Amino acid sequence: MDEPGPFDGLYELREGKVSRPAGRLCSRWVRIEGLQVHARVSVAPAPSGALPLVLVHGIGVASRFMVPVAELLAPYHRVHAPDLPGFGKSEKPAHTLSLVELTDALAGWTRAARLEDAAFLGNSFGCQITADLALRYPELVELVVLQGPTMDPRARTARQ
Repeated sequence: MDEPGPFDGLYELREGKVSRPAGRLCSRWVRIEGLQVHARVSVAPAPSGALPLVLVHGIGVASRFMVPVAELLAPYHRVHAPDLPGFGKSEKPAHTLSLVELTDALAGWTRAARLEDAAFLGNSFGCQITADLALRYPELVELVVLQGPTMDPRARTARQ
């Protein structure tokens, strides 16, 4: 008999269709630099030893874009999907925030949410924010996943 694999029990076959467990999310609010910042957070406790997971959205979207992924990962991790300032349900700052300011806001939110050594999954422009966070705030980051990164063509270091 085969030994159980890492994906055993994740999927179930019902009536000829594959189903997966999905977690529920709730809204949480914190104040960062005078702004109310919204996040969607998984409700159920995570398995022991599972890293908290922060989903970082790109420009033009918000945490709502990350909900399908958050729901699928919630049974296995404590999932957090913040709306960065100026996006989604979070308050709008007086000016459009730069990459550095968005990263600083994410670091402030991460501390306010009492997360340390979390895994961060960045999507699109969220990849740049996540990479900047890992460089400037390494004490907050255990693992980085970059999904569909966007790049500033002027900042590339490889042959153009």
